[in-house]
Amino acid sequence: MSGLPKLTDWIDGRIKPTIPGVYQRRYQNATERFVWYARWDGSEWFSTGITPEQAQKITVRTAFQHLPWRGLAEPPQ
Repeated sequence: MSGLPKLTDWIDGRIKPTIPGVYQRRYQNATERFVWYARWDGSEWFSTGITPEQAQKITVRTAFQHLPWRGLAEPPQ
């Protein structure tokens, strides 16, 4: 057992989370794809952080409201 939490599959960014919190978001440019963390407040996404703790503190709304996201597949322990 790796100790890492089980995550959902990637969810289309047009579908929004039902629970506020920090989620992974997938960003992509012409040559690479990368994952950062962003906070969802129940109505909009905020800018990203490289850790969940950093993302939780960010208060600037992001222009990227429709990127794919994923979260925990089971409740945290």
